[in-house]
Amino acid sequence: MIFTTGFTDISNEDKAVLEQFYRIDTRGGTLAFNWVDPTTSETILVRFKPKSPISFDYAGIGSNMRWNAPEIVLEEV
Repeated sequence: MIFTTGFTDISNEDKAVLEQFYRIDTRGGTLAFNWVDPTTSETILVRFKPKSPISFDYAGIGSNMRWNAPEIVLEEV
């Protein structure tokens, strides 16, 4: 099963954590991790869908640097 999720209004720090996790997770293949489906509260073993990089859109104003990651594609393992 394929899931699409995302984040809105994340800080520079949270963006860096997500980018680091994505880099570590996809180096040499994708590793599985537990993800909680926000609509069902079910914990599902997933991985980042190959060839679906995370992209960020700037959503801040001035020195309030905020980001959106509108589409993160996961696949059930």
